[in-house]
Amino acid sequence: MGEVMKFPQGAGRQRNASIELLRIVCIAMVTFNHTLNAFYNDGAGALFARYLNFFNICAVGTFFIITGFFLCDGEFAYGKKLKKLLVQVLLPTVFVLLFLVLMGSIWDAAEGAPFGERLLSGLVSVGRETLAWGYSGNYGYLWFVLSYTEIVVFYPVWYLLCKEERVSVVARRLCMSLCFAGIFADNVLHIARASFNLHIFSLINSCVLFVLLGYELKLLLARGKLRGAAGGGTGLALYLAGVALGMAFSSVDTYGYGEFSWYWYHLENVPAILSAAGLFIAFYRLPVRGNGALFLVSRATFYVYLLQSPFHAIHQRAGLNAVLFPHIGVASYLVIFLIVAAASFAVATGIEWAKEQIVAAWRRRPKRERPEAD
Repeated sequence: MGEVMKFPQGAGRQRNASIELLRIVCIAMVTFNHTLNAFYNDGAGALFARYLNFFNICAVGTFFIITGFFLCDGEFAYGKKLKKLLVQVLLPTVFVLLFLVLMGSIWDAAEGAPFGERLLSGLVSVGRETLAWGYSGNYGYLWFVLSYTEIVVFYPVWYLLCKEERVSVVARRLCMSLCFAGIFADNVLHIARASFNLHIFSLINSCVLFVLLGYELKLLLARGKLRGAAGGGTGLALYLAGVALGMAFSSVDTYGYGEFSWYWYHLENVPAILSAAGLFIAFYRLPVRGNGALFLVSRATFYVYLLQSPFHAIHQRAGLNAVLFPHIGVASYLVIFLIVAAASFAVATGIEWAKEQIVAAWRRRPKRERPEAD
């Protein structure tokens, strides 16, 4: 198991170095996922991109498992969770949304469109999508922020469910069973091409399942299950089984029904559940020694998530793949991924480091002494 170290900023939180490494690997997988899915219909390299991406699609599910692993640690602290959500997640997301709107307006203006008109329509469009609680286009990747917000808002529910009292255990596992049953039924209906409107309640969805699965894995690992190399091997086998199943089910769509579908590239399917759980187990047992650099990059992963999509938009606008592909083929995807990942990690880590320096300086500031009353 990875070395456990204190959170470097002195918050008193214990961190497992292997899980922090997993965060970094997962955000790299998300970046590679977004590199590849832009080329699903891109001629000669489309098939390669579609199948290779099944190694990446479980990354966000693994992030939700990590959330569930830590979510209910310590005392009940709903206000603290909401404050952290606002400051560390929602405010940075707003800045990125504004940047994307501004960037798109500048590009359109360079092609002759009225800048002010484009800017206003972009802001109105983002406002409407926010109120509708769903983003599309260049903002579509922010669905994770919306789902994570829902998880935090319902934190009191998870806190009650994640107790080892009989009623909590029964309720938690009932919720997980309903989540899995809904996903499994939807998968079967998709394969069978059955037209049936399956209604799923708001608390019965894949993100909830991943969060509660994270807590169940925490209990399992605390009991000493999945130890050593055998545990890591089990995790790797689950991960690869999920990848293989995703490829197989996608092939049924492509070759059995004669149409490409995005269906198996989302979290609402059994292969993604297997892969995400397996990836978490495999990494949890890695003997990783933590250090300051590892923890710094790990704390910057959400900024990487926010920034990688704008960098992808830039390379798509510049037509980078059209320039590279004729010369190096599918290796162009790897080159684009490395460029986007390097830029995203560098800028995100710089932002996180600067933020921490500012916070540390603020905390070190001399406090004003109040004059004593006469």
